[in-house]
Amino acid sequence: MPAKNPTRALLLLDLVYGTVRPEGSFGQIMAPDTDFDGLLSRIRHRIDQARRDGDLVVWVVPGAEFMKRMSGVDPQDRDLRPDELAGTPAEGEPLVMKAEIGGFKGSDLDDVLKQHGITEIVLVGVATQYVVDLTTREGAALGYDVTVLASGCADVDEQTHARVLAELRGVDNVKVVAGATA
Repeated sequence: MPAKNPTRALLLLDLVYGTVRPEGSFGQIMAPDTDFDGLLSRIRHRIDQARRDGDLVVWVVPGAEFMKRMSGVDPQDRDLRPDELAGTPAEGEPLVMKAEIGGFKGSDLDDVLKQHGITEIVLVGVATQYVVDLTTREGAALGYDVTVLASGCADVDEQTHARVLAELRGVDNVKVVAGATA
């Protein structure tokens, strides 16, 4: 089946053990009522949709040096790869190791997207105030049309999540949609 959106990519941001499980290092500081199962279900659904539509699916995860710098400890393997509860990269799907909080600075994400002719990026991930916010702003500054899927993102609490999404609505080339599909 031909790609419906050959210039669109779904960026899966920091969907690692520490962020997508309640017992993970970031999961532990998220609100007790965080619906991890619902979040992961929406993300998996969006991955399936992107693959059906022929979108490029790009997995962006923290690099080892970044994790050590942020936490002060050597990361475990599970901290450096997508957590299986979120999904696993299919053959040909890029896995980008990032060196900073945002997905672009200190990584080859921009090169990967340009090699595939991508002009539009769709973002899901954890946490909204960190990797989603910075990757959105970096992508918009680089000229990408950016869509943030609000229900495919989460943060320490709903108030922080909502505040960051409201701020992102004011950024040029950025749209924030309520659902997990664009």
